[in-house]
Amino acid sequence: RRIKSRKISFTFTMNCTFAVTGSRTQWQPIFICHDCTVEEQNQCICDACSQQCHKDHNVEYVGMGPSYCDCGKDEECCKIIEASRVKAQELRCKDCVEHDKVVEVEALPLLDSQVSRITELEDTKTCEHLKEQATALVKLSRDTHWLDFDESPDDLCDLERLALQIFKLHTAARELENMAGAEWWVQVKELKSNAAAVDLHYDKDEKLAESFGLGHFPLISTVSYLSDNGYPTLVLPHRYDESEEHDMDCMLVSHPRLGKHLLFDGRLLHGAPSHPALLRDEAENNTTLKGYRVTFLVNLWQGLQPVGVKRLSSEIRDALLTTAKKSSTGNDGFPDISTEKEDIPSITVLSEDDLPVDKKGRIILP
Repeated sequence: RRIKSRKISFTFTMNCTFAVTGSRTQWQPIFICHDCTVEEQNQCICDACSQQCHKDHNVEYVGMGPSYCDCGKDEECCKIIEASRVKAQELRCKDCVEHDKVVEVEALPLLDSQVSRITELEDTKTCEHLKEQATALVKLSRDTHWLDFDESPDDLCDLERLALQIFKLHTAARELENMAGAEWWVQVKELKSNAAAVDLHYDKDEKLAESFGLGHFPLISTVSYLSDNGYPTLVLPHRYDESEEHDMDCMLVSHPRLGKHLLFDGRLLHGAPSHPALLRDEAENNTTLKGYRVTFLVNLWQGLQPVGVKRLSSEIRDALLTTAKKSSTGNDGFPDISTEKEDIPSITVLSEDDLPVDKKGRIILP
């Protein structure tokens, strides 16, 4: 008899999470096996064990939260722990078990979103220089890339230098400790194509979620805009562990602007849906949807490096360095960056009746 109170955020996996977490709690779907409960001591088990080791038991899904799998801890009970350990080794998750300085990012209070200007990116020449390299990169790789917290800027390409500076800037400003490093990537979206949208999503350790159903999230997510056009970034006050019925009474809307830099809590739902009602009023002249929406994204990870995110290969780095040398904007080297914080204006709408006639009609987000 299986009882589930609501839909689980992650897809079913075949692997016991204890192979990754050990006795350290980590956010995941939590089940209780009432048949295996001893002396009122609840037997918390992971999704995979609930489906395989406790298949015919009285199992109840109780929600998302910090936990580890008691079934995996008991090797005589768990039928899948050995195969799960093999999978963990394939993904190089060993450090997840042995790490003794893990900070429970998911338990921290939500960070306030922040908008600022990176003045150096407002320079057209510098920005075009970076856009040329971003365009070259997406032709070579669609992956995200990694930089260690103590990375040296020597021999890095300009995109890597920018990611490293953003990482160090926020780490120093917030006095963050136990930082693993930065995950970075670029998005170049042709605005007239079907791929212009960035669907709503959560940034997470994708391979860990896919293989073990575990939630591991960046501490901070950032977006830097290298163009003025395209759909805005939306950040919604919803975490992956909250129910689908959770009320969201506000959202942050960040329209692209050259040099603009957005920071928000890495656990929050966000994206850039291609809904016409989200565009600025001046989009009526169609300039907002011409060309490409180019963004540079950096996530700051605390404690553990996400599984499968690797450094930029030397071949791709060499190709980007060559692109920089051949750049039509010159190759004067990438400058140090600085930010100027901006106020975030707020608009209060009590009901749909408060909206202008041309703005009525609910926006249905994907």
